[in-house]
Amino acid sequence: MHIAQMQYARPLRNFSLRSICQYECPFHPAPGKVTRIVRKPPKPARINIRMGAETLEGLKLRAAEAGLPYQTLAASELHMVATSKLKLDFVKG
Repeated sequence: MHIAQMQYARPLRNFSLRSICQYECPFHPAPGKVTRIVRKPPKPARINIRMGAETLEGLKLRAAEAGLPYQTLAASELHMVATSKLKLDFVKG
């Protein structure tokens, strides 16, 4: 039982959180047990992009053909450009 769920008729004295939890609480592992702290991976960054309606419709069409949500396709293509796996040819003029 978690400490927040416990109810007592009289006030507790001379008890520590560790003695109340009796090692059932995730905050206090059993003696001799090794605890690892694992970092969560960072959340992906969010961006907002303005684009023309024709561009968005084309992206949605390609995504539908691939069976993907259009946001996933856009993120994948941006990733490939950023990691040089997809080269863009720019016309100078």
